[in-house]
Amino acid sequence: MGSYATKMALETYIQANWTQTSVQWEGEPFSTASLSKWISVKYVGVSNEQGFSGRKALNAQLQVFAYTKHPPLSHKLADDISAMLSCLQLGDIEVRVGQVQGSALKMDNGFYEVLVTFEVDNYS
Repeated sequence: MGSYATKMALETYIQANWTQTSVQWEGEPFSTASLSKWISVKYVGVSNEQGFSGRKALNAQLQVFAYTKHPPLSHKLADDISAMLSCLQLGDIEVRVGQVQGSALKMDNGFYEVLVTFEVDNYS
C-alpha cells in the first residue's frame, strides 16, 4: 500500500469515528467562521524503507491540530484524538502513540492550537 492509500485509509477512519468537531482536511475548502472548535488533519510522507525480511515500510506522520478558544479545551480535544488513534491498526497500517505538544499556541484569530503528532508505519 502506497502513501496515497495510507493517507486515504487514515482519513476514512477519522471521518467514520470522530464526531466531536468538524474536520478540516488538507487542501479542502473549509470555513471556520461559525465554529468554536475543530480539528485539522495533515498527512506527511517521510520515507520508504526495506527491512531485512524483505518487507517494505512506508513511514509517515499524521499531524492533527486541535483548535478552540480555550487552552484547556484544546488540550482535551488533543487528548481525545490521541486516545482514538494511538496504537490503531488498520490492516498493514500501524499508528504509534500520539505525542501532544506541551502548550497551546495562541493564534491571531483568538483560537488556541494544540498539535498531536502520530508516527505511522505501513508494512507490506
